[in-house]
Amino acid sequence: MNQNELFSPLGRPMIDPAREAERLRELESLGIALEKPDASLQDLVARIAGIYEVGLCSVNLMLEERQIFKAWSGDLDPDLASAGWVDRQKSLCTYVVASHTPLVIEDLQGSEEWHSHYFHAEQGVRFYAGVPLVTSNGHALGTLCLADGSPRSLAASELERLRLFARRIAAELQLSGALERTRSLQAELEATARYSAALAEMSIHLDEVSEDGEEEAILRTLRGLVETAALEWGALVVLDHKRAWAPFAVGRLPEQLPGFGQLLDGGLPQFLPSLAAIALGTGSPDMPDLLAAARDGEGDWSRADRVFLESGARVLGASLRRFQRWRDLHTATLTDELTGLRNRRALERLLADPRELGTSFRVWVGDLHGFKTLNDSLGHAVGDLCLRQVADALRAQLRPQDTRLLFRTGGDEVVLALPAPPSAHPGLTARLQDAVSRLARSEYPAAALHLDLGEAAVPDEAADLPAALRLADARMYEAKRVRKSGS
Repeated sequence: MNQNELFSPLGRPMIDPAREAERLRELESLGIALEKPDASLQDLVARIAGIYEVGLCSVNLMLEERQIFKAWSGDLDPDLASAGWVDRQKSLCTYVVASHTPLVIEDLQGSEEWHSHYFHAEQGVRFYAGVPLVTSNGHALGTLCLADGSPRSLAASELERLRLFARRIAAELQLSGALERTRSLQAELEATARYSAALAEMSIHLDEVSEDGEEEAILRTLRGLVETAALEWGALVVLDHKRAWAPFAVGRLPEQLPGFGQLLDGGLPQFLPSLAAIALGTGSPDMPDLLAAARDGEGDWSRADRVFLESGARVLGASLRRFQRWRDLHTATLTDELTGLRNRRALERLLADPRELGTSFRVWVGDLHGFKTLNDSLGHAVGDLCLRQVADALRAQLRPQDTRLLFRTGGDEVVLALPAPPSAHPGLTARLQDAVSRLARSEYPAAALHLDLGEAAVPDEAADLPAALRLADARMYEAKRVRKSGS
């Protein structure tokens, strides 16, 4: 509010900014639901209206820019009653709060100072009497006021009695605030205890997870966060140039995730009225960057909510980093250092558990004819370079998701397994061989390099993966024999 707008040529009191700031802080500290009517005061204001025989009695709280009708009895304008407030600059009570003393106007219409005031000019009020609701700290929270459409006088004894009512109401408001703060504190303590127990359980669960169950564990932990905090949804979000997607999500996510660019620009964590975004600290472009959570309704997140979600994000972030280290180590042990293809150990794992291939798949077994001669004549450095180039040429013929099923099993030997029905991958054998032949002509024209391949299908030609590999290996040697013999 512009405090200067409370000056008038007739000497109405102005607000002292320092005192006003202290008053507003105390009003906020009471913990009262400021903008909600107080049913507990209704009986009292009805009694007061009856005692003074006026058209309206109200208890009002004075906020920075609004006068809130906390309780009233009588003829309050329907629009004001529906809104529950009036602009502070239109209020007569604002002068009571500013002056810290009662204000009685027996007839606004006959008053040179007040006849053009909003409550007379637009609401038809003739009589007004207001006394401040003063706290034990000496601040006026608002007013207890009387109003009527007819002029009248107020005796000194009646004004004093009104002040006594105001003291009682101020005390009740302070007591109500203290009870509300106690309830809020109790609720926060209970929430903190519940959240702490949930976090401890989540941490223990994640610590006990093996690398095989990491995704299920992350999802279960996220579900625990969402359910414990009664959230609408929660997600671990990956950000890439302002684009967002959620590899882990629980609850009713919107069709399109909110834009997190502005949140990131403002720094994390962020707690908006219905959305929270907290950094996970994973530091990897392949992993989720933040925990996003949404709830129904408006208002501030409680301190317990914030601490819980921030702590949950730290737990999830630490687990994600640990799982990533497992994956890196796991990948390293299953990857051929020279070519980047999967190694023999990876093939042995697939043999032990071939479920990812499904019930219908094809396998290829091959070796690089002429490689030994090239390696012996040009040296191991050139041989190593050749193997890397061959691996790249083979990968280029496959879909990205299929390259993890291309293995170097030793020397110049390769194995490929692809899940698909028997009719799938038409012409792949020829494409793989042509890719190697083009490389040989371009880079090693003096070497007679050729990729010999044999293939087999499950279940049409072999019962399982080991049988298919044996059949494909035999067919590779037969293809080699046929090529050498020229028949």
